Amino acid sequence: TDSVETALEEADGALKLIVPDPPEDVPFASNARSTGSLAADADGDDRLVVEFSEELGNPNSDVQFSAIETRSFSFNSPYGACPECEGIGSTKEVDEDLVIEDPSKPLKHVFEPWSYDRTYYSRQLDNVADHFGVDLDTPFEELDEEIRRQFLYGT
Repeated sequence: TDSVETALEEADGALKLIVPDPPEDVPFASNARSTGSLAADADGDDRLVVEFSEELGNPNSDVQFSAIETRSFSFNSPYGACPECEGIGSTKEVDEDLVIEDPSKPLKHVFEPWSYDRTYYSRQLDNVADHFGVDLDTPFEELDEEIRRQFLYGT
């Protein structure tokens, strides 16, 4: 162990182990702390090359992992939460083709799931249109992309 510790210390936490004539039954694999591969030396003989790193990552790439902690596995912690769902476990997506059947319709009639009368949704539509200075009689397809996204996805 002294040789390994010295090598890791001298090489800033990296160690390459070369086995010149590896036995056939030696398994090797790559994981967060090491990479293993068979390579041929100058004479064409197989050799096993295993690279180790004290860092949590692949020594041959830029892939690095932070230290594993209990909070890494907790969806209640922003640290361990999935970046897509932010720890909720699901995401909501808008299928624009189901919501907007005919983009040539005016804004106040383009949303298929609800009609434009004095409902909660029509008031929301009015408020967003007022905020962006959009006329409700403008065809949806004529709105700027960013404005369309605001109506579909919010802020």
